[in-house]
Amino acid sequence: MKISVIGKGKMGNEIIDRLIELGSEIVWVCRKKEDEDFLKSKYSKKLKKMCRRKKLSQKDYYNKMNNFIASSNYNFVSGSQYVIETVIEDLEVKKEIFEKVERQVDDECIFLTNTSSIPLEAIFENVKNKSRCLGLHFFYPLKIIKTVEINYLDWTDMKNVDKVRKLALSFSMEPILLHKEVNMLVSYIILILMAETYMILEEGILTPQELDQILKEDFMMMGAFEILNSTGTRIVKSCVDNFVTEDNKLYFDSFESIINKLSSEYDYISFGEYIQFNTQEFKRNISLNKEKYKEDVLLRITSTYTNILTHFVLKKNVDKDELLGSMRSILGISKTPKDILEYYGIDNINKVLRRRGNLINCQIYKLEDLHYWMN
Repeated sequence: MKISVIGKGKMGNEIIDRLIELGSEIVWVCRKKEDEDFLKSKYSKKLKKMCRRKKLSQKDYYNKMNNFIASSNYNFVSGSQYVIETVIEDLEVKKEIFEKVERQVDDECIFLTNTSSIPLEAIFENVKNKSRCLGLHFFYPLKIIKTVEINYLDWTDMKNVDKVRKLALSFSMEPILLHKEVNMLVSYIILILMAETYMILEEGILTPQELDQILKEDFMMMGAFEILNSTGTRIVKSCVDNFVTEDNKLYFDSFESIINKLSSEYDYISFGEYIQFNTQEFKRNISLNKEKYKEDVLLRITSTYTNILTHFVLKKNVDKDELLGSMRSILGISKTPKDILEYYGIDNINKVLRRRGNLINCQIYKLEDLHYWMN
């Protein structure tokens, strides 16, 4: 099997690590010719490290080096069964890449983009054979996060979806299959959690650090603002641009404003850097019972989370087990919706959602049938 990976960033680098274990013929495509020697050296170092750890014999080292090409020349992707694109979230760049690839490969080659938010219809707009086009969205770091989204469209041949699912399993990954209506769903759920936490921050009672601590102690592996900072403003901006619609615009309004501000006025600085220079913007001296407020914060965030998961499972036919597995793998959320409902009670959660829905009329707060999880 021959697999080509396009992009030399951290995601492309980690995918290459996975491919080493498969024993595939690998082509690592970079943009600049001067990067070729760097990638060859990097790949060689990966293999030598495996040799030192007795995970690879000297013979296998030479075999793998002979089956590896690093090049800026797209001619070398010819003969690939899969081409995985991992470049920056730039639509025009991605479109150009697949136009180049299509000129080099046969109709059996499957095209995969690692986009976290850009619509697949746009990325593959100019590809002639669209039945082979899918999204294969990994989450960084692959060594820890096993979930991978397989995003497909109406035009995608389901035989190709199954091939990609088997490929993901061969990486020891845990695929979640997402049809057109729910492409990049995990990214969208993470964006909701960021926006919900940001709205709480705007109330001026807790700091970003305090909010993150609440989430880490009782709900998630990382805080919402830690995720925002580690993901980077540029990628989050792309998610905002692609996920915010007329139906949910009111919900994302304040979060969209701060992300646009970080992007345009501050040249994509991180939220953490912005906070350092604007401490007073989010903190007021309010006399109240902070401990009770912290409890209410967690109830509000988990209520929104439970409701949105219910919506996608019941209304959009997302596989429940795959979805919960992805939340556990990516966000470290071990509590199931049933656990949350049993702890707080359905009535209390519905009360929170009604109150929020009265303030912001949107699908995210629309009451779903939470009793589903209690069966």
